[in-house]
Amino acid sequence: MTRRTGFIRAATVALTSLLVLGTAFGAGASPAQAAASDAPPFTAFSLNVAFDMSTARATSDAVKAMKVGSVGGFQEYSGRADREALLRASTARGFAVFMPDGNGVNVPIVWRKARFDLVTQQSLTVYGLQPGLSKARAINVVRLRDKLSGRLYGFVNTHTISGGASAAEPTGRTRKVSLLRYHLTRLRTVVARLSQDTRGVIAVGDWNVNYLADQRKQVAGFPTSRLGDLVNFDMPATGSRGATSLLDYVVSTKTARLDRVSSRIVAPFYSDHDAVATVYQPR
Repeated sequence: MTRRTGFIRAATVALTSLLVLGTAFGAGASPAQAAASDAPPFTAFSLNVAFDMSTARATSDAVKAMKVGSVGGFQEYSGRADREALLRASTARGFAVFMPDGNGVNVPIVWRKARFDLVTQQSLTVYGLQPGLSKARAINVVRLRDKLSGRLYGFVNTHTISGGASAAEPTGRTRKVSLLRYHLTRLRTVVARLSQDTRGVIAVGDWNVNYLADQRKQVAGFPTSRLGDLVNFDMPATGSRGATSLLDYVVSTKTARLDRVSSRIVAPFYSDHDAVATVYQPR
C-alpha cells in the first residue's frame, strides 16, 4: 500500500466514524443534548396543606403528593409537629427537604434524591410580620442538578397574602393589595435572576389570585400581568380549590429547556386545596 492510499483509507474511516456519531446524537446535537433528550420526564407539584389540620392528615396529604411528583412545594407548614413528621416521611421515601428556620419554614421544598442533587439553597424574606394583616412571607429557592440529563434547574416555592384579590380583582383592603403586588414583584425578580445561570426555573405556590379569572382580566400587578412575559402558566384550566378557583400555580420560564407534557389536578386531599401537578420533559 502506498502512503497516499493509506492516508485516504484512514481519512475515510475517520469520516465514517463522525457520520455514525452524528446519526447517534442527531444532526447538530451534542452528546450532552442527546443525554438530556433521553432523560425521562419528571413531575413538579404544588400543594397547600391547610395549617389547621391534624399532623396525621397533613402528613398523609404530603405523602400522597410525593407519590405524584419528583419535586414540589408545600405551603402552610406552620406546626412544629407537622414539620417533624414531614422530615421523617420524606426521608423514608427518598426525598430531601429544604425547610429553613425563620420565615421560609412554612413553604418547604422537597425533591427525590434519586433524580436530583442539591447545588444551592436559599430563603429570601419578602417582608416581615405585618400586624393585623399578614405573617412574614418568604420565597424559598433551590438549584437542583438533574442526575439523568445533567441540567441545572431552579425551583421556587412561595405563598402570598390572602385577602388582596377576589375573582382576580383588587379587594377594598388596600394594604393587602399592596403587599400582594409587592410579593409578586419580588417573585418575578427572583425567577428572572435564577434563570440567568440555570437551564430553566419552575416556580410553584399558593399565590392567592384566581388564575382562571386572572388570565382573562390581567389586572396590573397580578400574576398574568406581572409574570406573563417571563413564564408559562403550566396548570390545567380547572379549579384546585373548588371547581372555579385556581389559586395554586406551577409555572416555568419561557426560556427553560423543558416541554410541558401534561398537567392535572390531583384529588382528593384532606386539605381544602387539591394538588397541581405538571409533567416536564427535559430537552
